[in-house]
Amino acid sequence: MSKALMIALSNPVSKEREEEYNNWYNNVHAKELMALPGFHSVRRYRAARQMLPVSEDGEPTYRFMAVYEVDDAKEAIQTILDNDPTFNMSDSIDFANAFGVAFEEIFSAKAES
Repeated sequence: MSKALMIALSNPVSKEREEEYNNWYNNVHAKELMALPGFHSVRRYRAARQMLPVSEDGEPTYRFMAVYEVDDAKEAIQTILDNDPTFNMSDSIDFANAFGVAFEEIFSAKAES
């Protein structure tokens, strides 16, 4: 079972290139990361609404999130950095404003049935 999560928040460079961005992310980038040791799964999400900070124009700061299940938070980031030159990157992603962080699990609970 994975013991850590890596979160990537990003946007396409423009709304006109959103389809291209999602196609690249799902069919190229996610597959490249899933081929790396220690990476187990990825799920992507589209923002529905932003709560904090309050958005002046109603648009979320980050419109897309990818959640990766990984073995080790620090190793996952290092593995990405080590393999960065080999990735097939797209200019449809706004890298200047992207955000990525890996988290180590410190607590877990489940809802009672």
